[in-house]
Amino acid sequence: MTQPMDLDAYFKRIGYGGPREATLEVLRALHTRHTTTIPFENLTPLMGSPVDLDLDALQAKFVGQRRGGYCFEQNALFKAALDALGFQVTGLGARVRWMAPPDAPLGARSHMLLKVDLADGPWLADVGFGGHILAEPIRLATGIDQAAPAATLRLADVGDGALMLRTLLPTGWQDVYRFDLIPQQPADYHRDPSRLHLRQCPSGRAPYAGSALQPVQSQTHHPLDGRANRTADADRRRRSGPGAGSGLQPDPAGAGRGDLGEAASGVGTCWRRCTERLFDDRIVRLAR
Repeated sequence: MTQPMDLDAYFKRIGYGGPREATLEVLRALHTRHTTTIPFENLTPLMGSPVDLDLDALQAKFVGQRRGGYCFEQNALFKAALDALGFQVTGLGARVRWMAPPDAPLGARSHMLLKVDLADGPWLADVGFGGHILAEPIRLATGIDQAAPAATLRLADVGDGALMLRTLLPTGWQDVYRFDLIPQQPADYHRDPSRLHLRQCPSGRAPYAGSALQPVQSQTHHPLDGRANRTADADRRRRSGPGAGSGLQPDPAGAGRGDLGEAASGVGTCWRRCTERLFDDRIVRLAR
């Protein structure tokens, strides 16, 4: 039997000690604490293990082991916390368009996000998009620019009942993902064959390969891959430090240590095991 959400343990994990009410202020605070303390990482499938989306497994991994995960795990855990607090939350599915060519065909619904209904209307919450971290929830409304930490965001109506989340980059507006408001059930995330390759990678190549990201309080994100020194800072500029592009390292500087923050403390050991496996199997394909 699945155990209920342990809010005390989760709040300790993210460093939250505020009110426990279903309000916008609490939603914002929890969203911010989650995204700045729990890393986005994909090390479990890199080690050849399946990802378990059951609440017991998520709590054990994120809270007990102080690990992180990717979108389905992150948002499933966050939804469980919001549900326990009395929020009205609906799981949704999105088709990722991040950095895709404009004429690229639509892919499957490979991302999970959340609609949270509050007294003043619906909000979009997403603590698990590793390519472009959504630091706090945004209003689920089209045609307005919404300022958020490290980003300016906009929802556009693209027809057929679909919405597109866009972010403003120095080069202009960039599509992030396309979604509709059709509720997704747990089985949609667990058993949809189109998503199986995202959850289990027997070939050794993980989903979002090259994008194991560590969010920290400064909004700087450290990929734990062959480009280990690359960062994306608060003004969204990309830069490369010494060693960038030098190839995968068995123990990248900072993994699970102080410069990545306390949130990485559960990631370092797993990362070392992961890279040891990759080197043992001579699978060094993260940067492709």
